[in-house]
Amino acid sequence: MSATKKNIQTLLGQFLIFAQGILLTPLIVKMAGSEVYGGLTLLQSYLNIVFGVSSLGVGIAAKRWLPGTTSPEERASKYFPQFWFQILSISALAVIAWQISVVFSGTAKGALFEPVTWMVPVYLLVYTVFGQTTDFFRYTNRVGVFNVAVVGQAYLFFFLVLGYSLLKNDIGITILFLMLSLSFSVCGAILLLRVYREIGLLLRLPEKRIIGEEIRLGFPLVLAFLVDVILSGGDRYLIAIILSVRDVGMYAPAYALGSMAMLLPRVYGVVLPPLLAQRIDSQDDCGAKRLSERAARFFLLLSIPYVAGSFLLGKEILHMYTNNETAEVAWSVIPLVALASIFYGLFLIQSNILFVRLETRTIFIVNFFSAVLNIILNCILLILFGSVIVAAFTTLLCYVISYLIAMRKLAKDPVSYTIDRRWLKQIFSGVAAMTMTILIFRQFNVNNTTLSTLIELVTGTLAYISTILCYRAIRTEFQTIIRSVMAK
Repeated sequence: MSATKKNIQTLLGQFLIFAQGILLTPLIVKMAGSEVYGGLTLLQSYLNIVFGVSSLGVGIAAKRWLPGTTSPEERASKYFPQFWFQILSISALAVIAWQISVVFSGTAKGALFEPVTWMVPVYLLVYTVFGQTTDFFRYTNRVGVFNVAVVGQAYLFFFLVLGYSLLKNDIGITILFLMLSLSFSVCGAILLLRVYREIGLLLRLPEKRIIGEEIRLGFPLVLAFLVDVILSGGDRYLIAIILSVRDVGMYAPAYALGSMAMLLPRVYGVVLPPLLAQRIDSQDDCGAKRLSERAARFFLLLSIPYVAGSFLLGKEILHMYTNNETAEVAWSVIPLVALASIFYGLFLIQSNILFVRLETRTIFIVNFFSAVLNIILNCILLILFGSVIVAAFTTLLCYVISYLIAMRKLAKDPVSYTIDRRWLKQIFSGVAAMTMTILIFRQFNVNNTTLSTLIELVTGTLAYISTILCYRAIRTEFQTIIRSVMAK
C-alpha cells in the first residue's frame, strides 16, 4: 500500500474516532452532566499516563526495527520480549495506581471516583494488551488492521453507552468506565488472537543488558510522553484543582473541537515513522524529505482554514454540540486551540524525524521545557483570571515554543521539511475567500439557527476549495494524491 493510501486510510480512521467523540460527548453531558463527563476525562487521562510510563522505554527497538522484518520468527523475537516486560510492569503499576485512586476518592474533590476505583487495575491490563497488539500491526505496516481496531473499539464503546442509556434513560461514571474497559477487552482479545496466529507465542523477557540499553534510548521518550501529556492534557488537572471538575467538563468539549486539526498529525504519527525509517535505512534521504515536506504542506492546507473557521463559527457549533452555558463560557478556547494545533502538528512531523534518528533526548528536552512553562503559566493565570480560556492561550504559547526549538535543531537535517511561502500565500487567498463568503451570507441571515450555521460552514468550505484549486501547484498535489489512491 502506498504512503498516500496509508495516510488517507488512517485519516479516515482518525476522523471516525473524532466523530465518535462528537456523538458521545453531548450524550454524556446531557444525560449525566458536565461533572461526570469531566470526571471520565480526568480518569482516562490519569490511567493513560500510567500506561505511558509502564514500558520505561523498553520496546523502542521493536518499534524501530519491526518495519524491516518479514519472517514470523524474527517478528516474534523482537515483539514478545518487550510485550511481556510491559505486562509485568503495568501489573505492578496497576496496584500503585489503584491505591492512589482509593486515597484520592476519599477527598472532597475525588468522591465522584469512589465507585470505580476497583476497576483501575482491570482497565490498565486490558488497555495494555490493546495498545501492544495495535502497535504490532502499526509497526509491521498493516495500518488497515490498526485502523479497524482503533475505530472498532471507539464505536463499540459508543454503542454500549447508547444502548444502556436508551434502556435505562440514565448513565453514571461507573457504567461508563465499565463499558470502556469492556470495549478494550473485546478488541484486545481479538487482536491478540490474530497476533498468535501470525507469529505464535514466545514466552521470553528481554535480557538485562538489552533492558538497560533500551531504557537508555527509550526512557527519554517516556519522559517526552509525560511532558506531552502535560502540554496537551495537564491543563485539565490544573483546571480541576484550581477551578472545578465542572469547568473541565466545559473546557474539554471546546478543546476537542479546536484540536480537530490535530487529526492529520496523529495520522502522520502512525504512518510516517516506518516509512521514513525504510527510506533512511536505504540511504534515500531525498525520498524521506519529500515525505516530510508533503506531510507539512497537506497539513497546512487543512489546518489554516480550520483556524479561520473556528473564529467565525466556533461559538455556534459549540452551542449545537453541548449547551448554552458551555458555549458562552468556553467558545474562545476553540480558535486558540485550533491555532495551537498548527504548531503542534508541525512539531509532530519534526518529532517523527527525530524518532527515526533516535534523537529521543532532544524530543524530551523540547517537551520538558514547554511543559514546565505550561504548568507555571497555567497556575498563575488560572488563579489570576479564573477562566478556562487562559489554559488555551497557554497551550498556544507552549506549542509555538516547541516548534521553534525543534525547527532550529533540525535546521541542517537533510530529511527535514521546509515550508513554501508561495504555498502559504495560496492557502491564505483561499481563507480570505472563505471568510468573505461566510460574512456576506451572515449579512442576509436574520435568525441564527442550526441550519444557517451549517449553510455558512458548507458555503465557506466550498469557497475555500474553489479558490485553492485555481492554483496549479495545489491542483498538481491533489492529482498526485488521486493517482496514488487509484493505483493498484
